[in-house]
Amino acid sequence: MHASAGRVAVPSSPWKMLYWMTWLVVAEFLLGAFRGAPMWLRLLHLALGVVLVGLAVANSRQIAATSAPGRVKRTARSTIQLAAAAAALGLLLFFDVGAGRVLVAGVTVWGTLLVAHVFFAVGVLAEAAAIGMAYDMWEEREFEAAGS
Repeated sequence: MHASAGRVAVPSSPWKMLYWMTWLVVAEFLLGAFRGAPMWLRLLHLALGVVLVGLAVANSRQIAATSAPGRVKRTARSTIQLAAAAAALGLLLFFDVGAGRVLVAGVTVWGTLLVAHVFFAVGVLAEAAAIGMAYDMWEEREFEAAGS
C-alpha cells in the first residue's frame, strides 16, 4: 500500500482492490438488510453501490493492462456488468418503483426487483472474490509451481 501524510492508504495491487471490493459488498448486504432503514442508511447504501461500480471498472482496467490469463480478464469485465445491473435495480428500489403494483399472490414488482438486485449483488461478491484469488495466485505464480 502507498499513502501520503493525511491520505487514506490505497491498495496498490489489483488482488487487494478485489478483496476490498468483496468486503465492501458484504458491508452493502449488511446496510441493505434493514427494511424501513433511516434515509441516511439508504443513502450510504446507494453511495457504496456507486463506489462498487467504480471499483469494478477500475479493477477491470487494471487487470486488462496486465498479462493475466484471459479468463481472469473476462470475469473482471463481467463483474462490471453485474455491478451495473445491481446498481440500476438499486436505483429503482430506492425510488420505490413498483412498490404498489402486485404481480401475483401478493408479490410486488418492487419485491421482484429486490430479488434480482440481491441476485446480482451475490454475483458481484462471488466474482470479485474469485478474480481476487485467481489474480493473486497468478501474480504469485502459484499455478506454475503447482504444475511443475
